[in-house]
Amino acid sequence: MTVVCDTSPLLLLARADRLHLLRALYSTVVVPDEVLREIRVQQDTPAREIQAYTEHPHVQRMEARDEMLRKVEETMGAGERAAIAIARDLGADLVVLDDERGRKEARQHGLDVTGAIGVLIEAKERALVSSMRSELDRLVEAGLWIDESLYDEVLQEYEEMNEGSG
Repeated sequence: MTVVCDTSPLLLLARADRLHLLRALYSTVVVPDEVLREIRVQQDTPAREIQAYTEHPHVQRMEARDEMLRKVEETMGAGERAAIAIARDLGADLVVLDDERGRKEARQHGLDVTGAIGVLIEAKERALVSSMRSELDRLVEAGLWIDESLYDEVLQEYEEMNEGSG
């Protein structure tokens, strides 16, 4: 499965020490060069971890083609635009975006979308993480803003799933 990642989810996963989940979940992770440029500005440990992560063989770094960028809403950030453009260009299985505008734009282009929380949910479904509460809390500590009702909804959903499979 090929996924294209935007800046925000990569930074959140790195800050939460969960970047390794991408490798465990997806055969190919594409990181746009535009995203790497946004990350390099950070100059912190998570930014360095992401740069090192992009050296793994299952990670592809790619520049968005101008003709594809022109098809994506111009008011979004460079990383989001590139992620959407590359995902369209490659026919990627999934694009990982946290920004709601970016997610909406990606869906308008027919792309399947997830975010940092979705990565955790998939990891939980594959038994790569044990506690959804602790994983969500890690993301919140890493800087994710999550509506309290969504937080509760995700936890409730997993408590029900666990009861049903138990």
